[in-house]
Amino acid sequence: MFGGLPILEMYTRSFAMWALTVVSIIALTFCIERWRYFHKSRGRISEFVSRIAEKVRNGQFSECLKDCGERATPVSRVIKEGLKNHTNDETTVRELMTNAISKERMKFENNIGIIGTISHISPLLGLFGTIVGIIRAFHDIAITGSGGSAVVAMGVAEALVTTATGIIIAVPCVVVYNYFVRRVTTINSELEIARDDFIIRLRIYREEQKNAEKKS
Repeated sequence: MFGGLPILEMYTRSFAMWALTVVSIIALTFCIERWRYFHKSRGRISEFVSRIAEKVRNGQFSECLKDCGERATPVSRVIKEGLKNHTNDETTVRELMTNAISKERMKFENNIGIIGTISHISPLLGLFGTIVGIIRAFHDIAITGSGGSAVVAMGVAEALVTTATGIIIAVPCVVVYNYFVRRVTTINSELEIARDDFIIRLRIYREEQKNAEKKS
């Protein structure tokens, strides 16, 4: 029941309810899609980076590439970019890995903005439905000539349902949006740390190679 009206009648009387239903389905779809993507991309970044870093220091680049190829994760793709170009100078390797991090961030941020937008427009759609409902209620009173507090209260109650619905949709969307934004920031920081660690290990490997050449 919505404000004393059956559900179907509420949808018949309010376009805003249809709009809110549509945006709620869209929000739920993208929330599930993003959660699955984040879950699929999750991995023990520090453990993987440590293993790769040790092999880089020992010059085992082919094995590192094999390990990265076996993992379809953001960190493996970023490090793979560095491995493929490890013969270039350090600045070039860093720039290429930074570009790879930016590409991964774009993948993570995909569709998150839609959830944020829905969290903002849902209360506005609800408010729009309330305004239209109140206008309709007073219009009906003017046409029929019937009035009284009971009639006005019923019309207002019907109209306010859309505002409540909009808020109910917006609150979880805000929570989920903030969670995803926080996850993107965290993952981006982890990828940057992995990049820096790879660069340092590569630098150590090159210095050791130079020292070995000088001794020989």
